[in-house]
Amino acid sequence: MRRDLDDYRENQEQRAITLRGLVRRVAVKLVTSKGFWQLLGYIGLADDERELFGDAEVFQHVGFVSRPKPGSAAEALVLNVGGKAAHYVVIGSRDKKTEITISDDETAIFNSTGAFMKVTKDGDIVGRCASGRTASIDDGSGAEELAKKSDLATLKTAINGAGVVAGDGGAAFKANLMTALSSWPVGTTVLKGK
Repeated sequence: MRRDLDDYRENQEQRAITLRGLVRRVAVKLVTSKGFWQLLGYIGLADDERELFGDAEVFQHVGFVSRPKPGSAAEALVLNVGGKAAHYVVIGSRDKKTEITISDDETAIFNSTGAFMKVTKDGDIVGRCASGRTASIDDGSGAEELAKKSDLATLKTAINGAGVVAGDGGAAFKANLMTALSSWPVGTTVLKGK
């Protein structure tokens, strides 16, 4: 009877270890060119005992793909498919150091540069580029620089200020307008569209 109880406890302990290992929280060590991630187990293990998970498959949302920046503090949740320790699948990831704050009913896409796109709870779309970078909205045929409101004000001032000379067929008006707009439009190099 005692041996049966010991066998039962040992069996239950082994099952508990297996269950605890089904979903693990790990550090992202490297992302390979083929899209697999190398992971480093660290919960409850000393630094010299860290477990390496090689070439874990990554499941992400349809239509969305992301990769952590090399050297980041990215973490991942890993699932052992079928309870097999040799088949690791990343089912979620994050880097708390780069996350942005959002409110209830908001969605955001962001990266480590500080750039983001956010859909607000009111339905607005707010975006910000990293400093010195551009935002392009393109149909695939190439984005064009857009005129700014100040460019249109310059055009209006140039038209209003261009002198008209009677009997010259508009030559003076054209010359005055072209002189006033010689460096126009300034445009924006930050936002582009088509």
